[in-house]
This record gives sequence, C-alpha cells and structure tokens, in this order.
Amino acid sequence: MRVKFFAASIITTLLFLLPFTSYALTQQNETQEVLKQVAALQQALSTGQSDTITALLSPNASIELRNAITKTLSGKKILFIQEITRFEQISPEKIKVEGPATARGTNWTLQGFTNYYVFEKIDGKWLILDTDFHQNFTTDGFMKKNGWFIWLLVGTFVLVFPLSIFWLFMLIDCIQRPVNNKVIWIIVLVVFSIFGAVIYFFTVRKTAIQHLKQTNP
Repeated sequence: MRVKFFAASIITTLLFLLPFTSYALTQQNETQEVLKQVAALQQALSTGQSDTITALLSPNASIELRNAITKTLSGKKILFIQEITRFEQISPEKIKVEGPATARGTNWTLQGFTNYYVFEKIDGKWLILDTDFHQNFTTDGFMKKNGWFIWLLVGTFVLVFPLSIFWLFMLIDCIQRPVNNKVIWIIVLVVFSIFGAVIYFFTVRKTAIQHLKQTNP
C-alpha cells in the first residue's frame, strides 16, 4: 500500500513539473536561436554582406531602420563582437536582448558601447524587429546614442580640472608658508584632497592674508 502511494506521489510530482520543464527547455531553445541570429549578424558584418544583414530583419521592421542599416553598412567590412548579457521576454513572440560590443574596422576601433536587439518570431524564425547597433558606425549616430556620456566626461573634466589646480595651489602654499603644524596640514591636504584644500584656505591662508593686511596697511 505504501509502495503504491509512494509511486503515485512520484508520478503526480512528475506530471506537475512536466509543463515547467517543457517551458524551460523551450525558452532555452529559443534563446539559442536568437544567439545564432546574433552570430549570423556578426559574420555578415565581417564579410561586408549587407544583403545578409537586411535578410535578418523582420518584415515588420521599419523602412527607416532598413534604410539606415543599408546606408551605414553597405560595402563595409567590420570585425564585430557582440556579447549578450540580458534577455527579456516581451511576449511569447518577442524577445529583447542587450549587451556590450566591440567593433574594429580599418584604422579605427570602438569598444565599451552597448546595443539592443528586439527579435520577433515569424514562421518559426527569430528576426530583428528593432535595434541600434548600426548607430555606432556613424558620427551622428554615435553622438545621438552616446552623447550623454561624452557630455558627462566633458562636464566632469571642466569641474575637476580647476578644483585640482586649486588643491595643488593650496598644497604649494602650505609647503611654502610658515604655518603652525605644517606636517599635519600637508597630511590633511593629501588625504582629504579638495575638502582639505577648502578647509586650509579658510582656516589658514585666508586668516594669514587678513593678518598680513592688518600688520601692513
């Protein structure tokens, strides 16, 4: 009796898990198919086969996307390496993938940028519905896609450079000026950087200048 009950429990459990196992295997197979299409895109770019690239596009892809890819990549051979680090199941028939990429052409190299691809399943085949990978191969497209990062770098440089000059000026002033606890102040400037320079300016240098003006009116 116990054996029958145990066997029935195992069968029930397997029947319960079967749909989940089947779904997981289906998802894995679809993921592999999408990765194959990404690999086909890489191969087409390396051989300069723009017709093969457009053949990977879904018939539902916008005409603007088709024209942009054809105009940008026609006749160009690009060593393109695309990693996929993120999968998102938008619907049973749509998958979005993203990941970092590296591209290398004649006398130029691009790396550190991220692309996305939206695939849709048509007649059992995964095709590209939308993507932005081609935007990295033109100046306008690259700026449109990555301009915010470039402006961030420029803004950081504009902010950090004068602060670094200020810090260096305060450090030199501390070394040259006859102040009490010189070693401690130098340590403060080195350890706390800009914050230490601001503290030194208001605590030591500004006070010393005011005292000098009072003694030498």
